[in-house]
Amino acid sequence: SVYNGTAWLNDELNSKIVVTTEKDVHNVQVTASDFKNEKGQVLSKDNIDIKWLKEIAAKEGRNAQGQTKNYPDVIYKGGKKDIDAQDVQFAWVNIAIPKDTAAGNYTGTITVSADELDKPFELTYNIEVLNLVQPAPEATELQVWQHPFSVANYYLGLGENPSGGITNEVREHFNLMRDSIKEYVSIGGHDVVANVVEEAWNHQSYYNDLSMVKWTKKADGTWEFDYDWYDAWINFMIECKVLDPANGIGQIKCYSIVPWNNQIAYYDEAQGKVVKESHNPGTAKWKEMWEPFLKDFMEHSKKMGWFDITYISMDERGLDQLEPAVEMIESVKDEDGNHFKISSALNYAAPEYYEFTDRIDDISINLGNTGNVQQMNDLSDHRRDLGLTTTMYTCTGDYPSNFMISDPGDNYWDIWYTMTLGTDGYMRWAWDNYVYDMHGDATYRYWEPGDGWFIYPMEREAVGEDFNASFYSTPRYELFKQGIRDVAKAKYLLNSESATAEEKTELTDVVEHLAKPQKGTYQGSAVAASEKDRMLVHSETERALDATNALARNVAERENPNPKPESADKTALNAAIKDAEALKKEDYTAESWKAFETALNAAKETAADKDAAQTEVDNALNVLNAAVAKLEKVKDPNQQQPVQPQPEQTKPDKTTPQTGDRTNAALLFGCAVLSGAGVFFAYRRRRTIK
Repeated sequence: SVYNGTAWLNDELNSKIVVTTEKDVHNVQVTASDFKNEKGQVLSKDNIDIKWLKEIAAKEGRNAQGQTKNYPDVIYKGGKKDIDAQDVQFAWVNIAIPKDTAAGNYTGTITVSADELDKPFELTYNIEVLNLVQPAPEATELQVWQHPFSVANYYLGLGENPSGGITNEVREHFNLMRDSIKEYVSIGGHDVVANVVEEAWNHQSYYNDLSMVKWTKKADGTWEFDYDWYDAWINFMIECKVLDPANGIGQIKCYSIVPWNNQIAYYDEAQGKVVKESHNPGTAKWKEMWEPFLKDFMEHSKKMGWFDITYISMDERGLDQLEPAVEMIESVKDEDGNHFKISSALNYAAPEYYEFTDRIDDISINLGNTGNVQQMNDLSDHRRDLGLTTTMYTCTGDYPSNFMISDPGDNYWDIWYTMTLGTDGYMRWAWDNYVYDMHGDATYRYWEPGDGWFIYPMEREAVGEDFNASFYSTPRYELFKQGIRDVAKAKYLLNSESATAEEKTELTDVVEHLAKPQKGTYQGSAVAASEKDRMLVHSETERALDATNALARNVAERENPNPKPESADKTALNAAIKDAEALKKEDYTAESWKAFETALNAAKETAADKDAAQTEVDNALNVLNAAVAKLEKVKDPNQQQPVQPQPEQTKPDKTTPQTGDRTNAALLFGCAVLSGAGVFFAYRRRRTIK
């Protein structure tokens, strides 16, 4: 019942509270107190946001295989909640640490109450706030693809049948996205995806990926290109501060010169209809279409002031298609001899020879092809020296990854692992690629459930006449953000003049040598090969975070030394010991008394230690109070205790359950046996505890 976390200034921490009940309970509510440090300074409860998780149904497997199961995947709403007998519910706790918070060790209480409880459950939270400011998220190059047509179709489309129906009202469309795009900026997102052909990915998404550039072949055989949608999209991204072309901030990634079916759709004036043609890259017909576009697009990009941050992009194509595409891009130059920048996602291993990849300004290599860690580091270092960008990406079929069936901590591991690979950062293919029934059954025919989004849209009926829409976060997105923050901390420390060379080596030895878990499959979904592999994700990131926190404490003390108190204040601890000694062993169950007795003895030792620091005294008091709170009275066998909550740290470590993992929750309370391994047990079934 004790949560311990370490934070910097302008930082955030997350935890999950698990509530289970043996009978129906009503108006269950989770609330926070103010947190106070040893000097009486306050971290206000106004900085603590608590929401219940909402369940979303989905097939457990890829390509809609397996059973439909419920996943607590949406950080939804706060307030009171009724919970049915034999059910398990989850509350998400987000603790924001304002930049002006005084450093110190803060203690507070998260309280779980219900109508049927005579006495609420009180869960102790200890927050160590270091006197260091959270670095900017841009320490990690972050690229998450946006899908504006999916957003528009979800809210404004033609119904549950996939279609191209989309509003032509730009104001409505962008109002629906503004909040979520600003969120993307807040985590360091400055990479924009723009479609310059129809269905660059051969309609793999639920909704169409329309082209933002309209191609027209005139009756005389010349080409005309309409950039109205493209310009509106890029200007919107500039408004949201994803891009700042004047200062060279951001990248516009234009997909794709090699679409998955090599198909180009255009309106043919002579025929009076839309025509689709497919030509292999490098052929004469292919060049006849792409050369006019690249020349016209270059002229337009220069006119708009966007040329220097615009990339012609490719995604998961073989060398037989990539090489002629790169040659084509390089052949179209301005008066100064400059061509468009080039980017490509590569689903093959890092090359040993760099002649071809040196021609690509921004490459991303799939996690499944990063087995040779040294080769990845060599490639990244080489490209960094040339001013080129290298990232690692995950998508469907990868483990660890971002699925509804995934441990939220898998996303945390993904970000940490970029340090082991030596890449500049991380890329993921989908920020908001929604399906129709996002708040009901989110199954889709191609991907593992949830692969297409980090966040959820609002319910359609919740959007007003102004079309301003917010979004719902998810546990997996919050752990993704935590990874971005914590990796930024590690990079800051490794560049700090206040850290010794030896200390930097100790941190580097951990973060640059994280182990990679093995992948298995279940119902077509990418999962951990074993329970050992699943837990390896958490133990490795725990090592990385512990090493980072250890160095951060030293650097904080050197950069912002705090005067040490002459002696610790033990008044509260001594009073708690006195009260605890008055309790009688025969009034409580043997198991709960044993834990209490251990805490009491430890508290007495601390009270007797004249050199004990205030943090040690405070911790002993917190542990003792928690043990007292958990004492179980010897009671009538017909009497039942209805609600049993526990806080669960979401510092992704070996104690962090999977999304919706009932078996771990049950294990915490001793009311069920952990039954089985693998992420395919990561679901919630109503009214049943497995």
